[in-house]
Amino acid sequence: RDLVSFSAKTHLGGMFTELQNRFDIFLVAYFMTPRDVGLYSIALALAEIMWRLPKVAAAVLLPRLAKEKEQRRSIDITAKLNRVIFALLVPSVVMIGLCVGWIINLLFGEEFLGAYTATLLLIAGLLFQSLYSITHSDMIMRGQASIFSFAVFVGLIGMIVGDVALIPVYGIEGAALSSTIGWIITGTYVFLNVVRNNKLTMASYFDARPELKSLFAMLRG
Repeated sequence: RDLVSFSAKTHLGGMFTELQNRFDIFLVAYFMTPRDVGLYSIALALAEIMWRLPKVAAAVLLPRLAKEKEQRRSIDITAKLNRVIFALLVPSVVMIGLCVGWIINLLFGEEFLGAYTATLLLIAGLLFQSLYSITHSDMIMRGQASIFSFAVFVGLIGMIVGDVALIPVYGIEGAALSSTIGWIITGTYVFLNVVRNNKLTMASYFDARPELKSLFAMLRG
């Protein structure tokens, strides 16, 4: 019974996450034209490339945490991985943001440059999505899958409300902004919950200077 209950709660979180990442395209199709759907699909495809890093890291983290017998050790691993991934994402997001127009033109052609602003908004939201892509593993290991599912559900509702209000006015840019709002809601909720329960400072999840110093020292040989 416990296994089924826990699995169901975890599955709900995964299902709501997929809806949060994809459902807005159906709302774009409802409110806008097929051309807008095509442009928004391009924006999602480009943003999804950036989503891979935190998702892969989270997939590797969960079994690693399962092997840890000490909760404090699990917490420290989660915080360390989050700050390393975040340190990699910030310059990556800036670099992709600066080059996104050129990338769209190169890969899809000039007629798809209408996806430029929407792509920028989606990539910006990635930073908030990464907060719960990593830290939700800690919540699941502590038996708080239902809290994670609720956080994603709230973010999903925020995104849908934003879509309904913004897409008719701002088009695909409104859809992208609504997605980012949903990720901000979910990421903030999950992150603050993890920080509060683990009694760690926020800097523990973001200050990657020790890891960067070790990396530079290794590169210098």
